Amino acid sequence: IKKTRVAEEQSRLLEQQKNEAIEKTRVAEEQSRLLEQQKNEAIKKTRVTEEQSRLLEQQKNEAIKKTRVTEEQSRLLEQQKNEAIEKTRVAEEQSRLLEQQKNEAIEKTQFAENRVLQLQLLNNELQLPCSVLQQIAEDLKKPLEGTDDEKKELIEIQDNDCKLISRTFNEKKDDIGRTRVIQSGVIEGFNNVFENYELHSITQAYSLAFVNIINNSTDEVILLIYNKKPYPGLIHLLEHTNNDIVNDSISSIFLILQTGISTSSESDPHPHYESLQQCDGIKKIFALFQKNGSKFSRDRSALCIGFLLRTHRCNNIVMLKEIYSHIKSLLNDDNAQIKENANYTFISLSQNI
Repeated sequence: IKKTRVAEEQSRLLEQQKNEAIEKTRVAEEQSRLLEQQKNEAIKKTRVTEEQSRLLEQQKNEAIKKTRVTEEQSRLLEQQKNEAIEKTRVAEEQSRLLEQQKNEAIEKTQFAENRVLQLQLLNNELQLPCSVLQQIAEDLKKPLEGTDDEKKELIEIQDNDCKLISRTFNEKKDDIGRTRVIQSGVIEGFNNVFENYELHSITQAYSLAFVNIINNSTDEVILLIYNKKPYPGLIHLLEHTNNDIVNDSISSIFLILQTGISTSSESDPHPHYESLQQCDGIKKIFALFQKNGSKFSRDRSALCIGFLLRTHRCNNIVMLKEIYSHIKSLLNDDNAQIKENANYTFISLSQNI
């Protein structure tokens, strides 16, 4: 019994040790599990920390990039600001210069207007008084008769009158002054000289004064002259032996006919055609053309005939062909006025060919 009790006690102790060993194993396994869990949690925390670190690094880089972009934008804005300031400065400078130019232009305009006013006042002072113009008209209307000394005296008076007219109007635009000349009867005076005086008694002072009245005149003024019937006298001058007088005469005829062209319809006959036919003008202008004189007189003679024949059928084939051929040669003339009139006349004459 004692041995059995001892054996049972030993068996109990062994069972107890076994249970304790099992418990220790269980505790060890639990500790191992906890350690593994802690290890995994530590790994997870490490991973989270690394991810946070990566995100922080990414945010840092993005912040740096944003800072760089902001700085670049700031730099561009500063550059744009400076460019805007420069543009504003340039615009202000241009505005200042424009204002200065405007003021200078205003000053120049005022100066020019004052100068024109001064010239007008001076011109008014220099204009021939009506009494003088009326006296010139009376002088020119006088017949050339009496003794040789009386004729010479009258021609000297008329010569001085003509030179005064030329000095007054040569290369000047003065429609008012020219109108006063016409109204004073001066044109009728020239008609008297050109139609009735012997050609050798007529000097260039007469023809030059007449062409100076016509030249630089408006169409309105030239029409006033045309109404005074100057063609017979001017056609008579074409037979003068002095080429300068002939040139003055054909130039006057040319200018009057040109005004007839510009103040009438292209489809109508030239309004001066009958006036020139009555004094055999076309025939005598063509005779001047055929003289083979100066280019000046030939060009203007051809154009005068071209003006007159713009809607008329011409039966003189010789005249038509010669005039047509000469005008064709003027289509590229150096003189712009001659070239322009040649182009116009060539087209109208082509319908006659």
